[in-house]
Amino acid sequence: MSEIIRLTQEELDNIIKNNKKIGQGTEGTCFNHDGEVYKIYHKTGEQLHAIATEDKVDEDGTKIYDKNKPKHYVREDNRIFKYTDEDGVKLGKPEALNRALAKGYKITKSRLPHKIILVDGKLKGCVYPYYKHTKSIYSAYRKPFKTRLLICQRLIEQVKELLDNNIYPIDLCQKFGGRTIFDKSVANVLLDWKNNPIIIDLEGKSTLYTDSYNPLYASTTCYLLATLILEIMTREDIQEDFIDEDFDLIHEYLNDIGLPDELIQKYIDNSLVLDDVYQMFDLIASKKHITVKR
Repeated sequence: MSEIIRLTQEELDNIIKNNKKIGQGTEGTCFNHDGEVYKIYHKTGEQLHAIATEDKVDEDGTKIYDKNKPKHYVREDNRIFKYTDEDGVKLGKPEALNRALAKGYKITKSRLPHKIILVDGKLKGCVYPYYKHTKSIYSAYRKPFKTRLLICQRLIEQVKELLDNNIYPIDLCQKFGGRTIFDKSVANVLLDWKNNPIIIDLEGKSTLYTDSYNPLYASTTCYLLATLILEIMTREDIQEDFIDEDFDLIHEYLNDIGLPDELIQKYIDNSLVLDDVYQMFDLIASKKHITVKR
């Protein structure tokens, strides 16, 4: 299990008071504290007790995910860590947290939370590394074609490592109804000064964890990854067309950039696998530039 930081409410209040706030979302607020990012949740979690490895049932009962219901986004409830075991059982917070963070030693291309924060014995947050000099991934719009390709290639490799470990980031691109294409700080991917993408918020509502491979969650991640790549490479607001349900237009301009009908339909149907994303990337990379007819 990862390191535990035990605080009193007074100690937490001092951290909040004396450190710079660097971000805020629906789940929590982030502070730069001692060179690390302290993400403090708005809601306090349950008391963290040791749970036997055979205990698979939340104290409120179990809930089985519907694996057959197609969705673009998987948002089940407000748990801090969403972890589903090999039987499809949603685990309670403490065991979910322990199992999710235990995956961290296998991940080298991204960074999971490496510490958890308890306030008066209750789950209140987690700790990430602090990344300096970063911008939104959408700042890549302004970069040359070959640089954008490099960024997208690195991003695919990061997502592949997460999927290989049954970790599914589901906030990779702008949300439906989000900001305009030129102001997409809502995506949970940053870009550093060396053009390395950084996937953030690998917990909470933004990420799902399972013991075994889940094709629905993987297709959701691949759809979002493909959308982000297409938006960066075409500089077009593809999510806006999904909102308008203008699938003919999506099909038309993806044809314009050289994607085959079968691949486009899998994208629209949210049935992509990672090999499809690689194929999409290779087809885009084979061109010297991208022009979308609008």
